[in-house]
Amino acid sequence: MTDEQQSGRALDNAGVKVPPPILLIVAILAGYGLQRLWALELTNGSGRHVAAWALIGAGVSILIGCWVQFYRAKTNIQPHKPSSNLIQGGLYRFSRNPIYVAGLFLQLGIALLMNNLWIILLIPVSKFVFDRYIIAREEAYLERAFGAVYLDYKRSVRRWL
Repeated sequence: MTDEQQSGRALDNAGVKVPPPILLIVAILAGYGLQRLWALELTNGSGRHVAAWALIGAGVSILIGCWVQFYRAKTNIQPHKPSSNLIQGGLYRFSRNPIYVAGLFLQLGIALLMNNLWIILLIPVSKFVFDRYIIAREEAYLERAFGAVYLDYKRSVRRWL
């Protein structure tokens, strides 16, 4: 492969401009700011804290599982870098985007922990931004990079859950 071809391949990626964790942080901070302006609280109770920690634990566990899969597949987890392998096993048998599912679990868990309904109300916004500005770009890139293999995978595994 020539230097020009390697350079072109290195530039071929999903074209995601903002790292996905930043979007979740922005949603959480926006919910925090809205809460300071106009408090919308949830009901009190010990069940809320248990659910919060369960969701946070599930989100972190999913993230760790995905990181391990990316490491074993020797491919980039960052959507602004090229992918060298398509992961179809493990958590990716159930969802094409378990990392984003984990992010929404984390957002919901943090909202419950902070007793902040605004952060919960921003979850559909987070999901919309993920769908429109991240996942759509990633899917277009993976179709270019892996062709029929990715299209078959896309047909057999749901986008979210």
